[in-house]
Amino acid sequence: MQSPERPMRKLTLKVSGTDSPIDRLTLGIVAAFFLSLLYWTFRFQSCLPAVTDTFMHLYPDKIYIIGQFRQGLLPLWNPLIGCGVPELANWQSSCFYPLFWVWDLLGSPSAWVALDLFQVLLAFVGFYLWLHSQGTNPLWSVLGALSFSGSALFVRCWAYPYHLAALIWIPWIFWSVDRAFQEQKTGFWFLASFFMALQLLAGYPLFVFYTWVVLTAWFGSRRPSRKTLLFFFFSILCALALSALQWLPFLEFLSQADRGGWWKAFPYYNRPVEFLSLLGPALLRTPGTEGYRGTSANFVFNLYMGWMPLLTLALGWFWVQKKGTSFWFWGIFSLLLLIWTAGPALPPGRLLPEKVLEGLEPSKAVCLFLFCACTFTARAWERGWDGTDKPWKFSVLFFLATLWTLDLLWVPFQITASLPDPYQKGGTAGFARQVRDLAGDGRFLALSPESQLGLSPHLDQAAIQAPVEKVMANTNEVWGIRSASFYLSIWPKSLNNLLRYTSKGFPYPGDLLDIAGVRLFLLPQPLPEPKYRPAGKWGNLFLSLNPSASDQTWWMGQKVDLPDRVSVLERIAQSESQWKRKVYLEKGPGGGDVALEPVGRDLARAPAPGFHRLSAGRVRLGENFPRAGYLAFNETFFPGWHAWLDGNPVPILRAYGLFMAVVVPEGTHQVEFRYEPDTFRLGLFISLLALAFTGMTAALYGFRTV
Repeated sequence: MQSPERPMRKLTLKVSGTDSPIDRLTLGIVAAFFLSLLYWTFRFQSCLPAVTDTFMHLYPDKIYIIGQFRQGLLPLWNPLIGCGVPELANWQSSCFYPLFWVWDLLGSPSAWVALDLFQVLLAFVGFYLWLHSQGTNPLWSVLGALSFSGSALFVRCWAYPYHLAALIWIPWIFWSVDRAFQEQKTGFWFLASFFMALQLLAGYPLFVFYTWVVLTAWFGSRRPSRKTLLFFFFSILCALALSALQWLPFLEFLSQADRGGWWKAFPYYNRPVEFLSLLGPALLRTPGTEGYRGTSANFVFNLYMGWMPLLTLALGWFWVQKKGTSFWFWGIFSLLLLIWTAGPALPPGRLLPEKVLEGLEPSKAVCLFLFCACTFTARAWERGWDGTDKPWKFSVLFFLATLWTLDLLWVPFQITASLPDPYQKGGTAGFARQVRDLAGDGRFLALSPESQLGLSPHLDQAAIQAPVEKVMANTNEVWGIRSASFYLSIWPKSLNNLLRYTSKGFPYPGDLLDIAGVRLFLLPQPLPEPKYRPAGKWGNLFLSLNPSASDQTWWMGQKVDLPDRVSVLERIAQSESQWKRKVYLEKGPGGGDVALEPVGRDLARAPAPGFHRLSAGRVRLGENFPRAGYLAFNETFFPGWHAWLDGNPVPILRAYGLFMAVVVPEGTHQVEFRYEPDTFRLGLFISLLALAFTGMTAALYGFRTV
C-alpha cells in the first residue's frame, strides 16, 4: 500500500522575513561555508593536494585524457602505461562525466581543486534539498548539509576527484526519488535517472553499488505501490541505459582484470584504533603522511563528520523511535557493522569469504554511512529541539550551530596540504625530453627500491630520489613517454608485477624486457656492458640504453607451440629464447591457438610502406615479407583489438603470453591493428537510444502526474 503524502507540519524554527535571528544564523552558516570554499580555491592555485596518488596516477591520467580529447579522439586505449591498457574502460577515466569536461575542453589541470570545490558545493545544495524534502527546517538542513559536504571524507577526496564525483550525487538521487514518490510525476523519475546516470559516469562503481543498495532498502521501507515500484526500477534501467557507453566497456575490462592479490595487503578497518577518526579527523595524525598511524587503505575514507553530529549519534537511541528517523539510525548501525567485517581477524569478518570482502571493499560503504549519519543527525536534532520560544533556547542553539560550523570549517587545515605542481619544474621537463629522445619508439623503465626486479644485494637502496619517484613512475603520461613502469601491464590477467618472472636480481638475464621493447632504464647503478650502454645520469641515478629491445613490430619465420601461458612466460623469461626468429604461441582449451576472432568487416586498403602509429589505438605497417611467417606487435593482447591484412580481417594470436601477432604470407602486404571494442559501440548505441527516448518522453509528458 502506498504511503499517503507526508503532511507538512509547522516548523517553529522557520519564520517569514529575513530579519529572524534563525534566518540570519542560517544565512551566516551558508556564507561561512561558501567563503571557505573560495579560500581553498585560491590557496590551491598552481598547487595540487599532497597525496602520492595525485602525482603518480590521477593527474597524469587526466593529462593523457585531455590530450586525446584536444586531438579530437576518444581515449579508448592508452599505449603509455605498461604495454598498453584500456583507458575509457578504466573506472577512473570518467571520460563522459560532464563536469570533467572542464578539464577535457580547456586542458587546464590547475582547475583540479576548483572543480572539486564546485562539486562540494553541489553536494551541499543537494543535501540541503534532500533534508528539506523530508520536512527538516532550513537551519538543521543547512547544518546537515555542512556535516555531509564538509566532512573529513569529502576533504580527503579533494585529492580523488573520481571518488568525489560519485559522492556528490548521493543526496540528489535520494531527493529526486523522494520527490517522484511524493509527487507521482514522470519528470521526477526521469530526473532520478539522470542523477543516477551521472553517478555511474563519475566512475567509481562501488560507491554506486552502496548507494543503490541503501536507496532500494529505503524506498522499500516506504511500502510503495506496485505501480510506483515499477517506476522506481524503470528509472534505474534508464540510468543504466544512459550510461551504457561507460559501464559496458568497464565490465569487459573487469572480466579481464587480475589485481594479483595486491589488495589483500589492505586490512580495511580491522583495528579498533582506526575508528578513533570518529572523534577527530587527525587523531591518527594527518592521513597520507609518513606519521599516519592508520592503514594506507583507510586514510582516504575518514569517518569524521563533526563533534555535534557525533553527539547526536551517541544520543540517537533516545530518538530512534521517533517517526522518520529509525531507518537512518539502523542504517548507520548496519553500515558500520559492514565496515567492521572487513577485518578478517575479527569475528564478523570470519562470516564472509575473503573473495567477497575483496569484491565488496567494505570501506567504500563509508560514503553511505556518512549520508545516513548526517540525515539522522539533522532530523533527530530538529525533532528533539522543538521551538525557540524562550531566549535561552536560541542562545544555546546559536552556540551549538557556531561550534558545529567552526568545527567542520577547521577540518581541511588538519588533514590536507598542498604542493606546487612538480610538472611545471623546468629541470624535470628537460629530463623528460631527454628520456623521450633516448627511448625513441621504445619503452622506458624507472625503478624505485620497492619495485626493483628481484632486488639484488648489489643495488644501492638509498639512491632513488623523491622527485624521480613522483615524476617518472606512471607520470610518463604527462610527457608522452611509453613506459613499462615496473609492470608490463597493471590490469589484464596474468600480466602482474614483473617480480613474478624476475626473481634473480637485476640485470635481468631473460628476454622478456627485450620483447616488451624496454629500450631505456633509470636505475641506481649502470647496467653492465656490452648488452647495455651508458646514456647519462639524473641526480644519483644512471640511464642505460638497451639496443636489444624490440621495435613495436617485427617479423619472424618460425613458431613454437607451448601448452599454456605459464609455459610461454617461463620459456621467454630465460635468455637465448631466440625471440627475434621465433614466435611463442599457446594453446587454448579447445586445442587451437589462443586468439581474438576477426571482426566482420573489411577495410579500404591504403598502401603506405613502413610503420605508422596513426593514433593511440591504431597502427599500420606496410612491408615486403621474405616468406610466410608471423608479424608481432608488442602491445597488450586484449579484447577489442582487431587486425586486417590487405583490408581483410584476420585473427590476432596471443604471442609471448602477453602481446599480439598475425599470420602474414610472403610478399608485400599491409597489416593494420585497431582497438575498437564492441562493448563501446554497443554501449554508445544504447546510450544514444536511451537519450532520445528519455528526451522525447520528457518533452511529451514533462511533470505530469502518473
